[in-house]
Amino acid sequence: MPGERVLIVDDSEEVRTLLGRLCRRAGYITVEAASGDEALSLLEDHSCQVAVIDLVMPGMSGEELLRQIRQDHPETDAIILTGYGELETAASTLSLGAYYYLQKESFNFGLIPLVIGRMIERQRLAQANEALIRDLTEANRQLASRRRQQLDSVEHIGRALAGGLALSDIALVLVDAIASLIECDACGVLVTAAG
Repeated sequence: MPGERVLIVDDSEEVRTLLGRLCRRAGYITVEAASGDEALSLLEDHSCQVAVIDLVMPGMSGEELLRQIRQDHPETDAIILTGYGELETAASTLSLGAYYYLQKESFNFGLIPLVIGRMIERQRLAQANEALIRDLTEANRQLASRRRQQLDSVEHIGRALAGGLALSDIALVLVDAIASLIECDACGVLVTAAG
C-alpha cells in the first residue's frame, strides 16, 4: 500500500536506484543501504514494512542480514534478490522467513511494487486477525464473568427462598439479584401478603 516504508539493500547502486524509483513511483517511501551493516543501522532509525535484500553482498551476506532482521525486526518482511538461482539457496532463505525469492535475471523488476503491495496487505490482514482474536478473547472473558455472576445470583436467590427468610428479606435478596443480573439503575419487588 502506498505510504509504507521499504528498505532496499543491494551493493549495486544501479539496482538500488532502479528499485527505489519503481517503489517511489508506486507511492512507497524508500530507504536504501549498500550493505547489511548499513541496513541494520537504518532499521534502528526507520521501521520498514518490507526489505528487498540482495543475497550476495560484500561483508554481511543477504542470508545473514535476513537472520538478523527476523531476530531484531520481526515486523519487517523480506524479499531476497539474487543473481544465482540455486534451489538450495532459495529453500534456505525461505526457511529463514523470506517472503519471496526472486532471480534478478528472470524477474521483471517492474513487478516489485506489486509484490510489496501483496506483502503489506498480508501484514494488514494478519494484524486485523490478531486484533479480532484479542477482541473475541476479551468478549469471551466478559461473557464467562457475566455467566458466573448470573449463576451466583441464582444460587443466592435459591438460598434465600429455602432459608425461611421473611418476605421483606426475600424481596431485598430478589432486588439485589435482579439489579445485578440485568444491569439496571433501579428495580423493585412488590410484596403482598396472601390473606
